[in-house]
Amino acid sequence: KKSVNMRKCKTATALVSDDTQYRKRARFAYGRNKSDKLVNFGFRKQGSANIIDIKHCPLLRRHLTPAINKAIKAKRAQVLPDASRAIKELIVVETSQG
Repeated sequence: KKSVNMRKCKTATALVSDDTQYRKRARFAYGRNKSDKLVNFGFRKQGSANIIDIKHCPLLRRHLTPAINKAIKAKRAQVLPDASRAIKELIVVETSQG
């Protein structure tokens, strides 16, 4: 098998990037994990219902960060009932109006 250097491959340019803060849309999950009663905010762990907690998203455009931080603070302040472990979603989209 011949290995391909993806960084030099022209067709892989869109797949491999060192850039950050380029996303204008993201879908976050929030809810309680089995192991704690705190509200976690972040991304779903692959192949699991658990949420990987985040403090900020390095891929979202910089000017969206204050809105995300406000949402994180609001969601963490929620008190979810013990029986409610359903994962909820928050979608952030940049529009032409900001």
